[in-house]
Amino acid sequence: MPHKTSSLFKSLGLVGLLTFLFSPIIQAQIGIGTTTPEGAIDVAGNNSGLLFPRVSLQSMRDVTTVVNPNGGSLAAGTTVFNTNNSTTGRDDVQVGVYTFDGTQWNPQFSREDYALYKQTSGCFRAPIRSGNLEYATASRIDGLINQVFTPKYSDM
Repeated sequence: MPHKTSSLFKSLGLVGLLTFLFSPIIQAQIGIGTTTPEGAIDVAGNNSGLLFPRVSLQSMRDVTTVVNPNGGSLAAGTTVFNTNNSTTGRDDVQVGVYTFDGTQWNPQFSREDYALYKQTSGCFRAPIRSGNLEYATASRIDGLINQVFTPKYSDM
């Protein structure tokens, strides 16, 4: 019986030694479309793209639409493609890629506003196109009357 026990310990010792020696070579990497991943996840393709989960966020502070499948709080770094435009005037979201920072969703690409707006006496904003106010598309902005402003990325 002692012979079998010492043989077992030798085998376990050999497995342990080999595991220790080769552990730097063994890495948990996932390759999609490649057999040589160069990161934790490496997606390779010549004519296709990466598709993020599509969700309809209600605002930048929406913490109910996307859930952690393991329960608990949503992990910071979670990235989605938002399909909704909200117009509440506070923490609005537009269609595009958003990443959660642990508190709120942040857009990942700059959105260029191209319209010049003038606050009208009725407390609404309306786009000015070719010098004409478009009241049909007006939306409310509280606290600004007869103020003209140009959005940050307008190139105007």
